[in-house]
Amino acid sequence: MKNKLTIKDIVLIALLTTLYLVFYGVAMMLGSVLGLYGHSLGPGIAAFLGGSVLYFMNYKVGKTGQFLILQAIVSILFLTMGMGHAFFILIALAFALVADLISSRKDNPSVLRLALSSGLIHVGQSLGVIVPIMFALDQYKEELISKGKSPEVIEESIRVTTGWVGLSATIIVFILAFAGIFLGHFLLKKHLHREDSE
Repeated sequence: MKNKLTIKDIVLIALLTTLYLVFYGVAMMLGSVLGLYGHSLGPGIAAFLGGSVLYFMNYKVGKTGQFLILQAIVSILFLTMGMGHAFFILIALAFALVADLISSRKDNPSVLRLALSSGLIHVGQSLGVIVPIMFALDQYKEELISKGKSPEVIEESIRVTTGWVGLSATIIVFILAFAGIFLGHFLLKKHLHREDSE
């Protein structure tokens, strides 16, 4: 397997990440219907809607680092929008790296491997919010206060990302991300198979 990323690969990853971010924006709007709990499901909704983008990325690039670059771009964007923080970035990048290792170990990874990778990427995004609440709650609260969040919003944010509620959101995120790859496979397999046979 030729596993070294080229400039062409990086450009394609950046373009596909841009498309993925469109799905992420739609996901956040859809999730907002459910309030802050819906916000915690945002990574899963984005993964379900954008699963075809990740599936296509792996089909066209399929090299170690593809998901790490995607997550780095997402993290940088979130950071510049005031939505990210060091915990989020570190955890999300670590999970993306593991996802890369899982999906790039074979020339043509199974849909199951890609689905597992997508699940890990998006659970990493969820845990990037949950872990600071669990281990640096005071710092997390101060950060939200500095961003103008009310005490009520802060408490609700903590409630929907901890305990059984946070665990349920994380499980749902994984399931949605897992299903998104299978949806992408269903939508793209005929087109990509036809492209292979030409």
